[in-house]
Amino acid sequence: MTEGGSAAAGGGERTSLLHKIMWTAGAFGASFLLKIASTVLLARLLAPEIFGVMVVVQSIRIGMELLTDVGIEQNIVNHRHGLTPRFFNTAWTMQIVRGLLLSLLFAALSPWLSAVYRLDPTIFLVVSCAPLLNSLASTSIFVLVKTLEVRRRNLFELQAEVINFLLCVGLALLMPTVWALIWGMLLSIAARSALSYRLPHPAHRLLLDRQHVREILGFGKWIMASSLLNYASTYIDRLFIGRMAPMQALGLYGIARNISDLPGSLAGRLGYRVFFPLIARLKASRDEAALREFARVRLLIVAVAAGGIGAVASGADIAIDILYDDRYRAAGPILFLLLLSAWCTVLAQLNEVALLGLGKASTISYANGVRIALLCLFMPPGFHHYGLAGATAALVASEAGRFLHMSLASLRQRALGIAFGRQDTGGTLLFLIVVGALTAARHRLGLGVPWAGL
Repeated sequence: MTEGGSAAAGGGERTSLLHKIMWTAGAFGASFLLKIASTVLLARLLAPEIFGVMVVVQSIRIGMELLTDVGIEQNIVNHRHGLTPRFFNTAWTMQIVRGLLLSLLFAALSPWLSAVYRLDPTIFLVVSCAPLLNSLASTSIFVLVKTLEVRRRNLFELQAEVINFLLCVGLALLMPTVWALIWGMLLSIAARSALSYRLPHPAHRLLLDRQHVREILGFGKWIMASSLLNYASTYIDRLFIGRMAPMQALGLYGIARNISDLPGSLAGRLGYRVFFPLIARLKASRDEAALREFARVRLLIVAVAAGGIGAVASGADIAIDILYDDRYRAAGPILFLLLLSAWCTVLAQLNEVALLGLGKASTISYANGVRIALLCLFMPPGFHHYGLAGATAALVASEAGRFLHMSLASLRQRALGIAFGRQDTGGTLLFLIVVGALTAARHRLGLGVPWAGL
């Protein structure tokens, strides 16, 4: 290829990558506005303790769905035969069988869960349908990831989120109880599964190819370990607070956590829908020009995230006061702490997808293990001595520990061009400068500090 041809190819690669990132970020921006509008509207219609109940319900539901997660999506994306009918339908069949078994297990555990969290057992029995409804979705959703059809995937997910928004808000207007959110959740899951069959896909049929089952389980064993550890490290705080604190306090924590989770969700969405399949391809091709372009784009994302999260963190309490009524004011200082954790989450997510693209799933499991260990070590005494603020501070420490472990593991991949320690260090310094400068400015204006009230 000529020099001009190489430049053109490099420019095309850059345009394609930026195009995918813009679509993902744009769709996420629309999703962000939907979620903020949803929480603000629902907060005016429903009491804080209802959000507390949903924090518990959603945490347990997601835990059940991550149980025995063998990475169906990751298998389809990573396997060389992921788009062949036999592999595709084997993965789809395994997904359905797993969903059915998990729903049965969830239903069987409902009486025990209701006793632990002092909630109506009917709530857990109804929600136990969720894993089965979710498993009925077409695996064509994952094909979009493998083929890097970012635009179509993002539009599909955005459509599902609009349906969820309309269902939850509409039902809350009709019946302002926890059942509005429960039925809204189940109906939106069912709608998403139904819509997935409108996506292009090979013909579906129930099939279990023995060789492909072994391959899926073989690749998925570390995915399963990582998913379980990731769930425990991500949701143990919600389950712990739900057991120890009143549902109203958990509801306030849940509101703050929903907002603070958004940057990490965007990083994860970019990572798994754009960077993970890209790195999996680059691992084989060793395209140095594409790797350099990936590094430049990653640097831009880190810089934007540092400035954005830092700015929101410095005004977290003000944002809560503007968006919510007085019942939710105590969520402001908690949001500030959670956004410190969110910065570490963004960096950890960006490192995680790079390691996964290189086939280093075991490293991700170990990093999540570090986060769990730190949570178990610091959260109980933190809550005992300082209440909700102490528990939240423990979460910040655990997320920082996870990021540091992931960062050190990434350094060992330096020879492959997948190590970004300097980017992450520079981004962290920028984040701290933004938080410090804006906090000092608001303090001079007599607006106090974002952690006041902790």
